[in-house]
Amino acid sequence: MGFQEKDELYLSFNNEFSGYFSSDRSTAMSSCKEICCNDIFAFKYPYFNDTSTKLIDSLNRYLPLTLYFHNDEPNPRSLQTFTDIDYKECYISYYLLKKNYLEINNRIEIEQFFEQTLKENYNKLNYTLNNLLSSLESGNKIELHIRGFASPLHDKDYNINLSLRRIASVINMINEYENGSLKKYMKNGRLKIIKLPFGENKSDINVSDNPIDRKNSVYSKEAMLERKIEIVKILEIN
Repeated sequence: MGFQEKDELYLSFNNEFSGYFSSDRSTAMSSCKEICCNDIFAFKYPYFNDTSTKLIDSLNRYLPLTLYFHNDEPNPRSLQTFTDIDYKECYISYYLLKKNYLEINNRIEIEQFFEQTLKENYNKLNYTLNNLLSSLESGNKIELHIRGFASPLHDKDYNINLSLRRIASVINMINEYENGSLKKYMKNGRLKIIKLPFGENKSDINVSDNPIDRKNSVYSKEAMLERKIEIVKILEIN
């Protein structure tokens, strides 16, 4: 039997994925073998909401997102693993120390760190949080993996606690972002944070750990690059 063309009439859309049309094709609802008249049929295209997936994929392309801290911040000389300070405050106070850093170590790479690395990554954080909020508002669940680091200026246990405080400061900023718009997703579990505190375990062995030599152990670019947290992964979860 050859293919038999049918008349398809009056195509009407409910939306871009579904609608109705009239046709004299055979209908599964009828036991009659002969079709004499048109009937109304509904149709629906498969809908895949991959906008959020594409958004998360694009954010992951520039990870790790690295955020930097002044020496022993936040809450210096503390063994606490938490802080009430948010990363925005840490960032601003660090940036305001640029003149002090240049007075002690007047190198172009220090200037570039403050004006490029520190500032640009803070702006990327705001961009990331804005897109996370959009994804969460679309009904998705997200998991952030954050690693914390410290320079080798203190002992291992102290630096692990310091790393946790640094992670906590970023979580505080997430909770306070856009007047607490992300906080409710933290509370209901749709936004989860996985903490990975490394302390100095992953620090560069060439970074000075001499507290007397502060030009190199605190104010060198090598030391500055060790005092950080990294957002290393953003995942959609079920």
